[in-house]
Amino acid sequence: MINWGWRTKPRSILKTIEWLKFFKKFEGEKWDETNGEVSAFKNKPIHPIRRKYYYYLQQEEEYKTIPDISYYDYLSGKYDKTETESNARQDKTTFEFFGLGYVDSNGIIKITDAGNKILSSDAKGEFFLKQLLKMNYPSLSTGYGRNIPNNHVVFPMEILLNLLNDLKFIYRFELSFSYLCLDSKKEYSKLLKAIKEFRKRINALDVKKESMCKKIFLEVSKKYYNMSDKNKVNSFFTISDAFCRALEFTGFFSTSGRGDLKKIRVSKTHIDEFNMLINKYEFVKSMATTKDEYMEWFGNLSSTTLPWEKENEQISLIRNKLNLFSENIKKISDKYKVTIPLKTEIYEKKLNNTHSMSELKILEQNIVKSITTLNEEVFIKYLYNDSEIRRTIIEKFDEIIDGTTDDRALWLENNTWKSLVSLDGVKEVKRNFSIEEDLSPKYYAPGVGNTPDMEMVINNSILVPEVSLMSGKKQWEHEGSSVVDHVIKFINNNKEKNVIGMFIAQKIYSRTLWQFFILNKTSWVGTKVPIVPLTIEQYKSIISFMYDKNIEAEELVNLLNKVHESSLKIEDYNVWENDISSIITNWKSNFA
Repeated sequence: MINWGWRTKPRSILKTIEWLKFFKKFEGEKWDETNGEVSAFKNKPIHPIRRKYYYYLQQEEEYKTIPDISYYDYLSGKYDKTETESNARQDKTTFEFFGLGYVDSNGIIKITDAGNKILSSDAKGEFFLKQLLKMNYPSLSTGYGRNIPNNHVVFPMEILLNLLNDLKFIYRFELSFSYLCLDSKKEYSKLLKAIKEFRKRINALDVKKESMCKKIFLEVSKKYYNMSDKNKVNSFFTISDAFCRALEFTGFFSTSGRGDLKKIRVSKTHIDEFNMLINKYEFVKSMATTKDEYMEWFGNLSSTTLPWEKENEQISLIRNKLNLFSENIKKISDKYKVTIPLKTEIYEKKLNNTHSMSELKILEQNIVKSITTLNEEVFIKYLYNDSEIRRTIIEKFDEIIDGTTDDRALWLENNTWKSLVSLDGVKEVKRNFSIEEDLSPKYYAPGVGNTPDMEMVINNSILVPEVSLMSGKKQWEHEGSSVVDHVIKFINNNKEKNVIGMFIAQKIYSRTLWQFFILNKTSWVGTKVPIVPLTIEQYKSIISFMYDKNIEAEELVNLLNKVHESSLKIEDYNVWENDISSIITNWKSNFA
């Protein structure tokens, strides 16, 4: 039996925050108010605010779950074929689960301090971490954890942090044992024993097939927790997927691998913070007795303090970061026989003369920028063709395609940049988006000043890659013109070079394909605009092949030029789409 759970609608924290913006539009409104009308579906009462919220949200969604009808028709309920308001209720429960927004005892919509700050700040990850640390069961916000006795309490993050401290990493499978736990302190040793037995048994397998791992999970669960309901087992793994995505969103945790055998670790850039949480953070249960009191506490970011929010701990954190930075500079200098013009002494002097938290934060940000610059330079110059890095890049494309990673759009942009850097041959790849210290994604490309996601210069050619997870009409409306504008800008500014665009998406919409086909062939804007559309799967297959054969980056441009040239001989864009696959296959055969 699942003794405490996790919200799985939506599994994505990014979606939750996107949807919170629409919930906020109705702050102060009466969520429970009806208008006396009933729905065509089972004569259920109509709640106007719930419908308004959900209608506005759906206008921004790619795949809509409401009929294509007008705002007023939807509000009337006359065209309902299903219980449509349940979606709004589910979203409201998710906001309450994370302490971002709620409906008070008077039925009024409220956005919490945490919700407002996560919506408006760049420090979303750290704020969200605070929410996860406060989360405890039984929960007054959602009613989750009803099976937990009165003298017991479960802090999910206390369990997670202790498991990572004891085991260094945990499989997503192993996280699922946690939901059988009735107290994060009193039952921790039993939980750890169960997980260790599970790990020992799956490590003994020649091949870790998920079906076999599930069988072992059930056997170990029955032994330690008397859990024998085979029909519920998949619910455990669904919850673990959602929990894992929440952890990734904080930026403090990283994952590797796929599916339920995905490994969860503390991010290398946050080891010091992790140690502070293990040694100095106290998990405190709210003393609230009503939902309103609980949400006031849970939704207030100042109701808990992270260890590094204290000045002396922040100084200690920065000093450790500087020491590691200095060691890293020496290692790189010695290994690659290069002189790195970065001196940590400047930062150390500033640290000794800085005392306010705001100044310390700025100093830390500047140090992180220097570390990021160094890490990027090492990747570009020395690690670009590392086999493990290349394998990770291909795996990440698989996760993006399968939808098993959160922040998919950010990762597609970041991973495409990494994939180009990792090609052999002389080239210069420039990114136009921010990255973290470990080169993972941070923010999107600016989208202003006609700036593309990235650009790659190879000899006399410039490749302008653009990526998108949009599909259907939305892809054509939002991406079609911006991609063309970026490529035209490069053509106009680089008359002496061969400029070609590359558009990568999960699926290419027919109108997007048609537009690129026409621009490849004709000079509507004074010149032909060569843009080659590729699916993520096609691009991944090209890059993977180039890695395996150690093919230089220039050959990618040659391949794209072949696709462009084929459009000049074809009159039907559908034929061109099929021809792209054939050209890729024939191109590969040249290197067999």
